[in-house]
Amino acid sequence: MKTYLVFFGNAQGFLNYYFDRQSSITDFNSVIANFDLLESRIFTTDSIDNREILARYHFTSSSGKRYSLLKLYSFAQAYNIARVEGCIFGVAILSDSAVSISPKNLSLLRAAKDNFSKLSLNGLKFNKSDFFDDVQKIWRAIVQNDSGNLIDAIDLAAISDSNLQTPIAYKVDHLFLDAINLDGKTLKQGFVYFSDDFDHLKRAQQKWGAEHFPVYCKSGLDYVLYKEKIPTKPAPPPPDPVEQLNQQLTALQAEKEKLKTSSSLEKKALKKTSRILLVGAIIFFILFIIFFVRGLLLQQKINMHVEHISSLEEKIKRGPGAGDIINDTDSFWLKALDYKKFNADTFVLFAEDLRYLNKQSKKENIKDTAKYNYRLSLLKKRAKYLGISAFQGIQSKIK
Repeated sequence: MKTYLVFFGNAQGFLNYYFDRQSSITDFNSVIANFDLLESRIFTTDSIDNREILARYHFTSSSGKRYSLLKLYSFAQAYNIARVEGCIFGVAILSDSAVSISPKNLSLLRAAKDNFSKLSLNGLKFNKSDFFDDVQKIWRAIVQNDSGNLIDAIDLAAISDSNLQTPIAYKVDHLFLDAINLDGKTLKQGFVYFSDDFDHLKRAQQKWGAEHFPVYCKSGLDYVLYKEKIPTKPAPPPPDPVEQLNQQLTALQAEKEKLKTSSSLEKKALKKTSRILLVGAIIFFILFIIFFVRGLLLQQKINMHVEHISSLEEKIKRGPGAGDIINDTDSFWLKALDYKKFNADTFVLFAEDLRYLNKQSKKENIKDTAKYNYRLSLLKKRAKYLGISAFQGIQSKIK
């Protein structure tokens, strides 16, 4: 069975010194490799107002050996470092048996920590970067006490094999007295913390979550799991009937104004649409009249041309007449028309020129007049336009 007294803290960097009943342990890594449970990771110091914390751990080393650690720690700022969070100093009892939370053990931790504070701190700040000389003096006073070596008198018990590993915390009213009463209740617990600083406990729970850091508070003669109360909103007062009616009336008036505005806009839009439709109808009617009248005039003109052409065709069909050049040519020029170039108006003019020249050809004294020659030139142009290829024959008849 081996038991150790440990002094630790953030003097400059984190320092820890181990002592057994006979001397200091210069290479504690050969006892427990990579031991790192002195600097708390779960319930850490986060303010200069943090009060003292008591914790007990039951754990298994990398070699498979079981150990127990009882530590008492609080806030202390480093000698030359300004940071606050995580700055601690404390004293611990470490053993390969379960360290009891007993008056004797707590009294030893209290005396060792108080003297540690007197020698190595100025208030809440380390006064030196290395406190080995101070804690060595304290250890000598413990092992050379008038009552004997106090390390040999530490209360120990068997370590249970079925420890619960989830860290838990107890909010206590009296740190040492209530922790002593909870010794048996927490003996199988792997990591347990005791504190009378409820605000500190709640901050830690908010950081890790209630399922990873449950907190128990005293209720009567027992401790119950703390659950943060979510404030409920007070029930609204019952509605005032008069106020309700006023609100409904206001809502109805607003709806009325909204409908009125909407109706006015719809009327304006309908009126505008009606005007557009009316103007469109008038324009359509005017265009219809214009096209209708033009159609009638065009139809009349076509009918006149048709009648004129029909009249000429009748004359042609009647055969030769006295002095009628059209009949004398036996309608050969009509048959010579290029109907792809046929134009009714031009054909009528052509026929009139031909009739005029036919009449004048019998009058010798008029044959060489300017008017005769002009009408003859028009006849030639119209014949060319109409594509009458046999015009030379017609011209010879005129002579």
